[in-house]
Amino acid sequence: MLNYSKVFFYFFTVIIIVIILQMTNGNCKQYRSLSSTPYRDLFTNKISFQSPNEVMQKKWTTGKIETFMELVAPGYIAEEHTVVTADEYVLTIHRIRGSFWSPIGEKKPVVLFLHGMMAASDVWILRGPNEDLFYSLVDNGYDVWALNARGNYYSKRHRRLSTRDPRFWQFSWHEIAVYDVPATVDYILELTGQSKLSLIGHSMGGTVELVFLSELSEYNEKLNVVIAWAPVSLVTHEVPGLINNFVFRYGNQIKKIFDLLNVHEIFLRNSSTDKDIIDIWLKFCKKPHVREVCVKLYEYIFGINDLEELDFSLLERARRHYPQGTSVQTLSHYRQIIVSRQFRRYDFGSIGNMLKYGSFVNSAYPLYKISAPFVIYYGLDDPLSTPKDIRALLNEIRHGVAKQIPHCKFGHLDFLLLNETNYLYKNVIEVLEYYNR
Repeated sequence: MLNYSKVFFYFFTVIIIVIILQMTNGNCKQYRSLSSTPYRDLFTNKISFQSPNEVMQKKWTTGKIETFMELVAPGYIAEEHTVVTADEYVLTIHRIRGSFWSPIGEKKPVVLFLHGMMAASDVWILRGPNEDLFYSLVDNGYDVWALNARGNYYSKRHRRLSTRDPRFWQFSWHEIAVYDVPATVDYILELTGQSKLSLIGHSMGGTVELVFLSELSEYNEKLNVVIAWAPVSLVTHEVPGLINNFVFRYGNQIKKIFDLLNVHEIFLRNSSTDKDIIDIWLKFCKKPHVREVCVKLYEYIFGINDLEELDFSLLERARRHYPQGTSVQTLSHYRQIIVSRQFRRYDFGSIGNMLKYGSFVNSAYPLYKISAPFVIYYGLDDPLSTPKDIRALLNEIRHGVAKQIPHCKFGHLDFLLLNETNYLYKNVIEVLEYYNR
């Protein structure tokens, strides 16, 4: 008779041994000290204010921060705007239009940020001035905006539908691309009087950029440059992680169960109870000898690499602002393109496709229609958007170029959370300056 306790013991022992062996495998030379830019006091020495980062650190430790507007560092001028899409979703978008280093002015070049899946505008300003690209662009004379896609904490409104109505949640990143982004771009250009703007998207934000410009090709003329960090689109590989593989393998069954239970929204913004549990986990994993085990277990379960480089104090702040909610259909759409290895519209089944698209088959996105300058940044250790994926994507885009991050273990989350991102951010600013001449 099979002894399940022994099976579990041997399985757990093997996992721990593999983790320990990987901890000692340090063959990859780390790329550190990407920049030696000194700290700049926002208010200068003439006024005895604390630095914005010191003020934000006090707020983070007291746990008082809740919204984007409360997150914004002192000395930066932030605004909140409302955009209504063609299909009547009501979005909240955020803007920082000036600072001490770059006062409010007319005709500043405009940049719009597009967040990743389950995120919101908060993610762009979690670290503070001199750390986040969002702040750096403001200080360098840009008018900087952030989209909040339908279904996240800030954009859960509709003119006719309640969030309790299943129809509210019938969207994926396709609808974000063809409704949310064009409505936001048009609103910003009309308000600022500019004829063009630039886009920066991370992960799902990059996916949205690709769909937006291939489905609505007329908007290519309204963009100076499109920057995509680790876009997930043409997936040519198996995605690692126990949870990921379970979801991709049984995704259809999981979707049916959610539908039966009338569950259409997932990964809501953390409740106070969730935060308490996460706090306990983070405090436990911050201990020197426990941290590496936590990191490796997380990598095996979720398939996210290079977490050992992350700042755990930043994760403590970030947990109040991630996740921010999305639809089941958004995750389901990713499952479809990963399993099929094709970048296509959402597959509703033969009858559903005929009703939605006028065809029994969900067609591939016409990436060849993208004509705006398209710059892709990718890491060598990204399990979701690999170098091979990027090469496949470049074969489909006429005006695309790719830039590799010079860090041998740069992963998917590092674009936002790694301590050393100065190389990336400086390079992005150079690209924006070139295309905004």
